[in-house]
Amino acid sequence: MLADGVLLSGFGGPDCPDAVGPFMRNLTGRDPDPAVLARVKARYERIGGCSPLALTARELAAQVRSALAATGREMPVEVGMRYWHPTIGDAVAALADGGARCIAHVSLSPLEAAVTHARYREAIDEAISARAGLSTCEAPQLASLDAYRRLHADALKEALESVGSARALVAFTAHSLPVADDGAEAYAGELVNLSRAVAREVGLSSGHAIEVAQSSTVGDLESEVSWVVCYQSKGARGGQWLAPDLEDVIAQAVGLGFEAVVAAPVGFALDHMETLYDLDVEARATAEEEGLSFVRSRVPNAHPALANAIAEVVLGVGCDQG
Repeated sequence: MLADGVLLSGFGGPDCPDAVGPFMRNLTGRDPDPAVLARVKARYERIGGCSPLALTARELAAQVRSALAATGREMPVEVGMRYWHPTIGDAVAALADGGARCIAHVSLSPLEAAVTHARYREAIDEAISARAGLSTCEAPQLASLDAYRRLHADALKEALESVGSARALVAFTAHSLPVADDGAEAYAGELVNLSRAVAREVGLSSGHAIEVAQSSTVGDLESEVSWVVCYQSKGARGGQWLAPDLEDVIAQAVGLGFEAVVAAPVGFALDHMETLYDLDVEARATAEEEGLSFVRSRVPNAHPALANAIAEVVLGVGCDQG
């Protein structure tokens, strides 16, 4: 059975200042510490008071719906968030009410990780089990789509042009994960493959094994435009996290003779706290303290090319009828 409905799933984020506390409660399963809550609220205030994630996802969903209709395959397309509204359960219910029986799941988290994809699938399975006659299938990851890679490459080209003649270090980033997490090693490998693909699209080298900030990674520090794979937005949980961390890379960049850092957040499809605050505010401040220029390349957001690519892969997936 071919897909006749689409679910765009995401992590979620507070859609207004008063939602920060409830969102954190959904995420952690407990009331946030008042000091932590105040700190997180202050961060959201720096980016407008809320996360734009759900709004942008809805814009993308509308474009996917239009792209599908243009092929003659009209179907409902809904957005569902794991830790905020609209929830994945809400989205599944809306799809079922709209006549869908085979729901194509498209994760807006581009790289496979237990903390995202596995949690999304749990919520989808729970919602589907409450509805007779519903099934689901997985669309390919965004990171595997040529259009996704090209969009990041085009954005990186623009960012590199903006730094002019300054010797720049491109930092390909994704959200860090605890090394002990299931699938962390595979996640790191996917990020390397994605970074290499974007680098090639821009005309950079394919890179090789290097050491940066006392951590093994992949990149090239000797080409005309150098690059490195690293991680950002490390959480508060103890233990070892995937490395090198972007802040450590920035700190070492001056000693390596760089004048600018260009952050290319290839691990993110849509803007949210990790791009708008962790990069645009914190990483920028760190770079400027080191005397470096800092530029962050755009993420795809609701770009029509991404919507068209999602529509194309949805047309090719279906559910088992057994």
